[in-house]
Amino acid sequence: SSNNSLDRITDTQTLQEIFKTSPTAPRAYVTPSERYYDEQFSFKVERNTHTKTGLLFDQPVSVRFVPRSASWSFGGNGFSTEHIFGEKGDFSARATVVYRVDYKPLDGAWVLDAGAIQAKSNSLLVTALPLPRETRLVD
Repeated sequence: SSNNSLDRITDTQTLQEIFKTSPTAPRAYVTPSERYYDEQFSFKVERNTHTKTGLLFDQPVSVRFVPRSASWSFGGNGFSTEHIFGEKGDFSARATVVYRVDYKPLDGAWVLDAGAIQAKSNSLLVTALPLPRETRLVD
């Protein structure tokens, strides 16, 4: 690669140090937050492209975060997904969103796909209720 462009950066910490900025934490949602444990919960996480101001070699740059993928702490993937917990209890779930990073000097063109960075969503509390007992009338 040429001397005046950054090599592709895959290390999240390096990327944060280089640009002095990071993506806004994406909001995650679940509906409903409580239901019987053998039923599906629907999970969603925001898929917002957003731009922040950063610094590159002490020069201001625009840094754009473009969501590429999302994975969930219970093993699911995607910006929206369903999950059945399979047993009763309280569970927490959160998404990790991976962003493509583009940047642009104030007087320059966008440099696309300079690297990737990830951000974790808020943590969701989910209650998987025990199944209702069958009621029998006794003589």
